[in-house]
Amino acid sequence: MRVIACALALTSVLAGARVSRAQETPEPVPPAEDEPDAPGEEEPDAPAPAPQPAAPPPMPAPAPAPVSPPSPPPGPPPAGAPYGGPYAGPPYAQPGQPYWGPPPPPGPPPLEPEEPDCCRFGIRFDPFDLIFRRLSFQAEVKIWGPLSIEAEPSWIFGSATENLDTQGGALQGNFLVYFTGTALRGFYAKAIVGFEAYQATLTDPDLKIENTADIASPILGLGIGSSAVFGDDLGFNLAGGIGIGFATAEKKVLRAGNYEVSFYDKSSIVQLLASLGLGIAF
Repeated sequence: MRVIACALALTSVLAGARVSRAQETPEPVPPAEDEPDAPGEEEPDAPAPAPQPAAPPPMPAPAPAPVSPPSPPPGPPPAGAPYGGPYAGPPYAQPGQPYWGPPPPPGPPPLEPEEPDCCRFGIRFDPFDLIFRRLSFQAEVKIWGPLSIEAEPSWIFGSATENLDTQGGALQGNFLVYFTGTALRGFYAKAIVGFEAYQATLTDPDLKIENTADIASPILGLGIGSSAVFGDDLGFNLAGGIGIGFATAEKKVLRAGNYEVSFYDKSSIVQLLASLGLGIAF
């Protein structure tokens, strides 16, 4: 019974405490109403919300940056005014090593080959023709560049054949083309056109018989040779060549007693045309 009485007393105490706590709690204050706007004034409309920007498209992946070659190691700049560099360096510099300093000066312009001023004319004597009983001279004139013409007159004063004497002359004209250098200097080829005419006298010393005939024939041929000039304004001219000539005249036979000589037969229709000229050029 005592327990029940104690429980009732505790319950009543707790209920009284709750009532007193509820009386102490303040009532909430209602929010104040907005004052009415003055006549003639209107409340501005609220700004419309800005449209949201569209989402940007996805960016592509950036390309890899090009790899630049490694720069040469910096070298000590020279004192004074700054120079650019590095350069490849002078010829004596080691390969692969940068060269700091002023760039090498440009080389001199290439030298143009100068055409020799000498010579345009050449006058020569041919001692080689003395073997064939001919006194010959040569006169060469430069036309242009590697081209020249040559005239070679000859005096025929005898014969190497026994008991045969010849008197007359010959004239030979040549057209020369020089393959190296210019006219009068270098190797050449020439076309030969000539004519010879002389009087041949054959004698039989035993029978005291003589016979005379006129011999003449054109000569056509080709030759090669070279010419050199030693000097500037006036020089020594040395020229020599060899060629083959063909006589176009018909065969002719000269008889005197027991002697007989043939001209322009199969053995003499082909002639050796050799020359050696010594003279001056100017």
